[in-house]
Amino acid sequence: MTNAVLHLVTNRAGNFHHPSLASAVSFSPRAETEDEQSLRTFLQLRDTTTDYYVLGALNSIYAFPEILAEFGETQRTFNLSRWRKDSDTFYPGKFVNTNAHVFSVQRVPNEFPVDMEWLLSRVDSQTLKIQLASHTYYASARLSNNILYVEWPEELGIQGAIQLDGEWNASTLMHLYHTPVGFPYSKIVEYVVHRDDARRLMTGRGYMSHFFSAQSDIEKCALLYTALAAPTSNA
Repeated sequence: MTNAVLHLVTNRAGNFHHPSLASAVSFSPRAETEDEQSLRTFLQLRDTTTDYYVLGALNSIYAFPEILAEFGETQRTFNLSRWRKDSDTFYPGKFVNTNAHVFSVQRVPNEFPVDMEWLLSRVDSQTLKIQLASHTYYASARLSNNILYVEWPEELGIQGAIQLDGEWNASTLMHLYHTPVGFPYSKIVEYVVHRDDARRLMTGRGYMSHFFSAQSDIEKCALLYTALAAPTSNA
């Protein structure tokens, strides 16, 4: 089957975010068990606003030829090595370079699902509040000629400054949408070992012992996604 991994893991014929992940009119999604439904929902494989979670699944499986072989994939119409993540979006205003740093965001996610929307607001004339889902950070900030220079917390992986669009005051609320490059396989493993649906599914399809003997978190996830896809089963 062309793009077998993509379609069997997601159980979707199409409606992917990026046009390179082409639809397959010949693929018929199968009726899901309750465990498949709940696990796909937990793994965010139904999210059509981003391919981040789908790509995380694909990358794990393609990293292990012996696991990939189970899918009998005859052709792939996309090349993950050429993939480019969605561009960072910031408003109002924009991120700019400084004399010391080229603007970049290189955050390593340590949560699942991954927090992709950041809210930035003013605390006082020298303090920026950064809200990332349930996590709150505070950073020293200095305003000069409409450029806000920030001492970003190291764990956020940000370099650069903010060129403001308007005044910086108590009502200023800025948004950053950032899709990380890395994928939190270790966090998924931490969660799924406590999930009944994952244990039942992997045990019933013969993957549980392989999961526990796997040498890395990405391999454990590859086995989890493959058990979910059930490539050798017509069930």
